[in-house]
Amino acid sequence: IGRRGKLATTFDFTPSPAGIGAVKAFAASFRDNGSVILWARADNGATTQILSSVDDGLKWTPVALPPKVDGYALGGPTRGGDFTLAAYGENAVMDFRPMAGSDAGLWDPDTSNFCTLLYFDRLTGVFRVQGLKTTGDGTGLGGRKRLRVVLPVPERGGGRPALPRIFYNAGQDVLRATGIGQDGLLSWASIALTKYAGSPSLDDIHSDVWDVHFSPTSGSIRIATDGGVFERVGAKWVTFNDGLHTHHIHSVSALTRGTEARLAYATTDNSEWFRDAAPISSPMTGWKTYSALGDASWTFADAGGPAVALIVRHSQLSVFTDFGLGMPAGSGITAGSGFTLHCIPNAAKTSCTDFTTLSPRTFAVIQTPVSQAGAPLLDVVMLAPTPFYVLQNNSVAPATKGPLAGATSQTGGPVLIRNRRFLAHPQGSTADYADWEVVATDVPAGANALWVANGHVNPIYFVTAMNSTGATTVWMRRNQQTGWAQLVGIGAAVQFPATVYGPLYVDPYDFSHLFIITADGVRIPTLTRGAELHPTTPFELDPVLTALVTNSGEFPVTLAFNGANASDVVHGSQAGAFSKAIIAQVGFSPTDRGLAVVASPVTGLFFQSQRGGGWRSLSLYQPKPFTMTSTVAVLGQSVYVGLEGRGLWRISDLERARLACYYDHPTPTKPDEVARLLNAATLPIAGASVKVVVVHDGVPAISTVTTDFGGRILAPGSTGAAVHLRFAGNDDWEPCATSFLR
Repeated sequence: IGRRGKLATTFDFTPSPAGIGAVKAFAASFRDNGSVILWARADNGATTQILSSVDDGLKWTPVALPPKVDGYALGGPTRGGDFTLAAYGENAVMDFRPMAGSDAGLWDPDTSNFCTLLYFDRLTGVFRVQGLKTTGDGTGLGGRKRLRVVLPVPERGGGRPALPRIFYNAGQDVLRATGIGQDGLLSWASIALTKYAGSPSLDDIHSDVWDVHFSPTSGSIRIATDGGVFERVGAKWVTFNDGLHTHHIHSVSALTRGTEARLAYATTDNSEWFRDAAPISSPMTGWKTYSALGDASWTFADAGGPAVALIVRHSQLSVFTDFGLGMPAGSGITAGSGFTLHCIPNAAKTSCTDFTTLSPRTFAVIQTPVSQAGAPLLDVVMLAPTPFYVLQNNSVAPATKGPLAGATSQTGGPVLIRNRRFLAHPQGSTADYADWEVVATDVPAGANALWVANGHVNPIYFVTAMNSTGATTVWMRRNQQTGWAQLVGIGAAVQFPATVYGPLYVDPYDFSHLFIITADGVRIPTLTRGAELHPTTPFELDPVLTALVTNSGEFPVTLAFNGANASDVVHGSQAGAFSKAIIAQVGFSPTDRGLAVVASPVTGLFFQSQRGGGWRSLSLYQPKPFTMTSTVAVLGQSVYVGLEGRGLWRISDLERARLACYYDHPTPTKPDEVARLLNAATLPIAGASVKVVVVHDGVPAISTVTTDFGGRILAPGSTGAAVHLRFAGNDDWEPCATSFLR
């Protein structure tokens, strides 16, 4: 705990008790005499402590929570409960989760005790437990538990202050403290109930509440949910979302139709969204949803195929959209109706478990190249474990008929299967996996991800596999060949960050066009014009792309970023389940061979019009402040980018983008900001006059330098400083753009 006095410029941490661990919550309360008590809640991983200070933080008194109170065994709180703390008078109140050591009848891990409060009386040192009866279960759909207190203004002349406004957010409902009972515990009344499946709420409040706010000046109460902000107006709750972005988009599909695109995307807690081809202009109209998936995860489509998109929550809940045009003839499912593709039995074998077979790592739609005819009912492939199960009459059993009955792996890993008429029987678990066929039972042991390229006639498959030493290997297989061939010329250890996409990024229209994240950066195959990738093709480092996505080594190639650690830092949202490597995704064009758009979650967007060409920066056209990119799709000269919390964006006219600059850090003893302009034969690189603005400790120093024959710019005295590059001429002429102002 740090304390900064009124006129001090730094925090003093000497009053902080040793060994208390992470301090996760603060609160304050008024005593009867009007003085203030400060409170804190800390957790060192083994013991939770409540701390109090009656002298403005000059000294703290820690008290460890006992292992058991009123028959309840005190366990770690769930859903952010370790961040909850409120106080009134000499009392503090926290959230906790009862554990199995509780007395009989006080603990049920499935149905009760998710919303349980622990009280502490500072004067007596006594702890008490209060179980709340909430309509929601305190975890359920998501959200976070939270105690929020707004202090009253103390009365003049002393006297007991009024009860502060204390709110308890229970995940699906919000309660407000209405008074203090004779036992010293707070009494509560419900003020908000969200609209979840089966909810009796009369208010259309999006489920999953994260926080509550009370304005002492206006008296307004607002709650924050996964669907935005809601405000209490009279007896009703109304949306308060103007200008607020609420969509975390993890996957987007763009389908070709003339100059416009059909679009579908999946977004956490706000279901699935789609829009038929129409001009994109403000105000944006035409977006629709079935409100079927809630936490939607992925979307799959054939960009040049039928006007349908598969949108997935998990293997037990998926829907198709037909963009309002009608499903193709022969489809065995209607648009918007949920279905179960794949089934893994529960322990009792009475139902399917929530097994996420449908993910970008295990499932792919074969894309239609411009030279081929599309598959009218979709052509898909999947890595799947054996045996295959069917669900009939509330009983799950191995498939005994159909094309996948008895399928087994020769290697102990998954098998590779294909369905050229997926729309006809997408609900495989109840249709005996009709229309599926086994492509390979010899998939390398330890296979964990799948890619497919080259269209329907002769698809080429790639898998990554982890061998017995923990190393990741890459294998390829042509459709007509037997056996898999390992890519032996990669030249560096392949990373396996266990993220949504990667470590391979394969062009579905050209199997020789791919990127691999390795220990030394991003590697690409070394090919002469007209040559194709084969198992012994050597790979080389792409130094420019590596520098761009790592910000010249600031971020490691081993990055597996999800935005939180789930303990001291609560996951920002369901986005925490969609972790990203140093490259989130690469978008490839169905029409422009060799084009690639690389989306980095930490440095932005970069565009290459042809293999081996210069990389251009699209980062300047992303919304500010910088928002993590999750997914990207390309059609023609348009890029569709899904962002974490900032919705879906389109960037057009790619060729107008400037070359991407990056910074080199040659040695720690020299100025560490050297901008390089590469692959720009048509631009005046050598001898260009560049104004360099070096900002150090807030003081700018301006100098003019000339680029050398390699296009390099040395920024004088830039060690540890922010560097801004200014080129002669207007902004449109500047030969390159940086992702970050250092």
